[in-house]
Amino acid sequence: WMDSAILDEAGAVKEIIGVGRNITDRVEISRALLESEERFSKAFQVSPAAMTISNIDDGAAIDMNERWLSLWGYSRDEVVGTPTAELGDWKDIGDRAVFIDQVKLSGSVRDFETLFVSKSGEELAVILAGEVIEIGGEQRLLLVFHDITERKEMERLLVQAQKMEAIGQLTGGIAHDFNNMLQVIHGNVAMAQIRLDKGENAAKFLDIISETVSRGAKLTKQLLAFSRKQALHPKIVNPVELVEGMLDMLGRTLGEDIEIETDFNRGVPAILIDRHGLENAVLNLAINSRAAMPDGGKLTFRVGTMKLANSLAIEDGTLPTGEYVEISLHDTGVGMSPKTLLFAFDPFYTTKNVGEGSGLGLSMVYGFVRQSYGTVTLESEIGEGTRVRILLPAAKEKASGKQKKSKKIDVGGGAGVILVVEDEPSVRESAIMILRAIGYDTREAADGRSALKILESDPDIDLMFSDVVLPKGMSGLELAGEAVRRHKGLKVVLTSGYPEAELEKSGLMAEGLILLSKPYSSEDLSATLKTVLGE
Repeated sequence: WMDSAILDEAGAVKEIIGVGRNITDRVEISRALLESEERFSKAFQVSPAAMTISNIDDGAAIDMNERWLSLWGYSRDEVVGTPTAELGDWKDIGDRAVFIDQVKLSGSVRDFETLFVSKSGEELAVILAGEVIEIGGEQRLLLVFHDITERKEMERLLVQAQKMEAIGQLTGGIAHDFNNMLQVIHGNVAMAQIRLDKGENAAKFLDIISETVSRGAKLTKQLLAFSRKQALHPKIVNPVELVEGMLDMLGRTLGEDIEIETDFNRGVPAILIDRHGLENAVLNLAINSRAAMPDGGKLTFRVGTMKLANSLAIEDGTLPTGEYVEISLHDTGVGMSPKTLLFAFDPFYTTKNVGEGSGLGLSMVYGFVRQSYGTVTLESEIGEGTRVRILLPAAKEKASGKQKKSKKIDVGGGAGVILVVEDEPSVRESAIMILRAIGYDTREAADGRSALKILESDPDIDLMFSDVVLPKGMSGLELAGEAVRRHKGLKVVLTSGYPEAELEKSGLMAEGLILLSKPYSSEDLSATLKTVLGE
């Protein structure tokens, strides 16, 4: 309200003029604003979620609620006005920079997951939300912290439990397979002993034992293929000739009730691949297809090309652009359910019944293909069959032609003295037995230091055959280096049951040493020694 007086000539008040303005709305707005601020303040303080109001740039807190103080363990005086870099509450200060950039870009951020550190040093897993608000004419940052530390721990424990269950399932399947193999070996050894005691021929039983050992070695290679720790030896291969060369064997393996059809593009480029690994992969896929067609059906093999104009996202990375060779198998079997399709490459998931093996086939294929810089995919529906596609990068070189079959190794005729270094007595005796049967004279040692003493006292030793893993602080690799340094001209062959790829990391190949992987056959041992000794 405002008024004013009008005076007469004598100076007396003649009239009064008053002007009034209705400010009811303004008063109501002010009252509402005060009430709103009061409600926000109460909600801020009693919220079950931790909350702070801070400067945007340095993160110095202006206010925080009791929940935040309780979680972080600070007093209010310790926090107010302290820049966040000085307080050290962000686990990674780089995360805050990313968060602030997003806030400045859009004014708010939701569901930002990061780690904070309490006063006591405890890590807090948090989902963070932020909003720019105005207080006293200045922009501030309102932060809401949702503590998920307990949930993260529960998730970690659940994953650990699932891993343990998966390992149990995997080892159960492997134990089943190996126990069956050991039983076969044990039974045939017993029968061979009985026949030999009677002076009869035991060759049949020995052949079965040898075949069973090979099966055990193959199962180990499947495990290594899944873990991608097998040592691959890639060469230029014509993919059409490789698959075509397997058809006769596949026909016998799959049976007469499985019709094999082919669709080959003869112009496909060569691929750089471990030939044996790819043959095993194709065989595994074909056997899986046969299992999906118990009443018979058709299996179609296709080899063609595919060009990727853009990189292709896959489960654990990307395939770069370029030309690829596609090898696919399409069966008319029962197909897979969505759940089976989802977990098909998981070694810890199998549709096999108890006692039917470890179910590592698809896992082995996946591991081998990924280690070969390709990928493998599945398409399947119940009742519609299954299509498996293997994509492998095309090689720049051309294949040199069909691979010749290797000739059978002639075991025997060895000449020279071999020092066998092996700490396991039964394994050492087995190697010595084979070497003597081949024709070599032998010496033996259980560790590296004993081997060096024997080498010092016996100048007739031509070659040292040593395990890589030895006791008493000297490995086979270290022994080899020391032995060659002391005895010029000494030949060395190493052997191990560990994955070859793991041993390569230790410098085995860099030293130019030869490795014979366990289990080895007498043919493999004979051929290796003759090559190294130049016989």
